[in-house]
Order: sequence, then structure tokens, then C-alpha cells
Amino acid sequence: MKEWVKLWVFLTVLATAPNSGAQQKPSELLYKDQVGYLPPSNKDHSQDFIRCNPNLPLGFYSSSGPYIYKGNKSKFRKFILERFNNNDFDDNGILNLRFMINCHGEVGDIEVNELDYGFEKITMSKALVDKLKELAFKKENWNFNLVEKPMDYYMYLLFRIENGKVVEILP
Repeated sequence: MKEWVKLWVFLTVLATAPNSGAQQKPSELLYKDQVGYLPPSNKDHSQDFIRCNPNLPLGFYSSSGPYIYKGNKSKFRKFILERFNNNDFDDNGILNLRFMINCHGEVGDIEVNELDYGFEKITMSKALVDKLKELAFKKENWNFNLVEKPMDYYMYLLFRIENGKVVEILP
């Protein structure tokens, strides 16, 4: 009886183990790029933007926040809110900006996503999006020489907008 139990356990483990012969080759993997990858095919990709380092940017798994903010995030938030006039807008949703900051403090390789609160794509007012991009991408907002060698930094911002007003900025 004991042998049957051992055999049953062995066969169960063998049957549920992943088939090593069916593993994907690295070139066939579904996700070939890291999280912070911004593809050149993106319509907002900056053709004149020059990266300082061909290696992965700092913050490539999530973002370079919070140390990338010049001063701190509170100062960044204050900068945005003092300069953003929401009287002209009634949009609701989330504006997601993904971008790179090179070692010269220039912003490029931008991806813009306009989403509703269920994370479905929507279209927000072009003037609202342009104004928030203009404010967010100002060189004076970013620390860009955080390490000795020239590096690029991956960053993303989420602006939660209610009735045209920025109510939250993440991360």
C-alpha cells in the first residue's frame, strides 16, 4: 500500500510539473522590454531627444521618484497647482505621462495616456493636456545629475482630474 501512495504522489507531481520541452526561447518571449521602455514607434516619441547612456535608465522598473523631484514632491505639486488654471476645463479622468529625463535635464520619449477612472482610454481637452505637459516637463522640476556618470531617468506621472481640477499627483 505504501508503494502505491509513493507512486501516486510521484505521478501527480510529474503530471503537474511544467513541461521543460515547451519552454519559450528568449527571442519568443511575450514581454521583450523592461517596464520603463518607451518605444520609438510611439506617436509622442521625441525624434530630437538624445539619451546620455545606452543602458537602462534609472528607475526602469517603476520610476525615478521621489528623488528625481527638485526639492521634493510637495514643491512639484505646489508648482503645478499654482500655475494650472482649471477654470476652462470640466474633464474627469487620469492623465498619465511617461517620459525620460536625460543627463542634461531635457525631457523626451514621451507617452501620453488619457484614461477614465476605470483605466479605459478617453480623450481629454487638448488644452488641458498640453498645459499639464508644459508645466510637468519644465527643466526646473527635475534633479538630473543624481549619479557621477551621465544617466537617463525614467519617470511617470499620474494626474487625477475631477471637473477640470488636479486633485492628486502620483507617484
